Amino acid sequence: MHIAVLGPMSLDLLPLDGASDALPEGYPAPIVSGIVRGLLEKGFRVTAITTSFGISEPQTFAEDGLTLVVVPRYGPRSALDFFKREREQLLHAIRQSSPDVLHAHWSYEFAGAALDSGLPTLVTVHDSAPRVLLETLRSGESLVPKAKQTIYRGLRMLMSASVLNRACYLSCPSQYLVGTLPPRHRAKARIIPDFIETETLPEYKPVHARKRSIVVVSNGFHGWKNVDTALEAFNRSQSRQAGWALELVGQDMEPDGSAARWARAHGLEEGVVFNGPLPYLRTLELISSSSVMVHPSREESFGMSVLESMAMGTPVIGGERAGNVPYLLSDGAGILCDVESVDSLAAAIDLMTANVGLRECVGEAARQRAIESYHRDVVMNLYVEYLVDIAHGGSE
Repeated sequence: MHIAVLGPMSLDLLPLDGASDALPEGYPAPIVSGIVRGLLEKGFRVTAITTSFGISEPQTFAEDGLTLVVVPRYGPRSALDFFKREREQLLHAIRQSSPDVLHAHWSYEFAGAALDSGLPTLVTVHDSAPRVLLETLRSGESLVPKAKQTIYRGLRMLMSASVLNRACYLSCPSQYLVGTLPPRHRAKARIIPDFIETETLPEYKPVHARKRSIVVVSNGFHGWKNVDTALEAFNRSQSRQAGWALELVGQDMEPDGSAARWARAHGLEEGVVFNGPLPYLRTLELISSSSVMVHPSREESFGMSVLESMAMGTPVIGGERAGNVPYLLSDGAGILCDVESVDSLAAAIDLMTANVGLRECVGEAARQRAIESYHRDVVMNLYVEYLVDIAHGGSE
């Protein structure tokens, strides 16, 4: 069976060693690249179709059962016509590859183009467009950037609504995300969680042998990302006074980014390292060498960085009402607190940093759960079963 996978993906994580130097810029989306690799290992022929800002013409790469087609991405203004040019080129790539079934990720332009093809299509929904728009409205951005983001997210929400109405087959990584879908669409959705790939993880480091650092991985500073509360909590905690460091990784976490500017303005930069975005494997290395992860997000559809930390035995502090995070960290696999409260988060940080025995116990419980329940082989079997069913005309 020939499966086409559409979506943002990390191109450097695809098995295209012969073309690695020629690949255009990809996305920070390792989960989609992992699905491509998983399907190849199951013996399927795969065409991966994505977009990139770094090219002006479509590019094609092929190696060992995988064909990668990359078409141009034209920027945020493309949202004004619902990414018409991108969707047209994605649709052309689909028709040229002639797959048996499509697997499109996120409920936006990739899924729209897949549904336009008329071919059997599974749409994996990774976020709730209305909730993303709501959090944009709640963000601390200044007026002009906030207005632009609000318009952009509003148009994306309209795209998502169209995709959900047209799609016959949906999957979501968590029960929480299924619950955010309009009621009429929930019956169409199967829960298939995100997964970890143990072979890509750094060598396990015992918790007691790690450096005294707390890591936060977040692409974004304002609104639901809630990194400002993490900065305040760290500053108030005993760990900072005891010489611990807070390592911030991701978009807006650069030395001159939003987080650093806000921290300096509020006198909270002491002990904080502003790393900015790092390559995926470098981020994993940093998590695996840290003693604690703080995940301050107010809401997560799944929580991939939480799962990766769990798989590396890095104990996680997360929000008790933060979407799917409480489910991931339940039954001793993490520490839950009110991440919107500086005092609550600071207390959780002090509890974890002061007790190496607790860190070891929580880290081991988390590692065991991640490997047993969220290994790629387990999850890929669920995807394969669904895709084969769809390709053979499975019922809605």
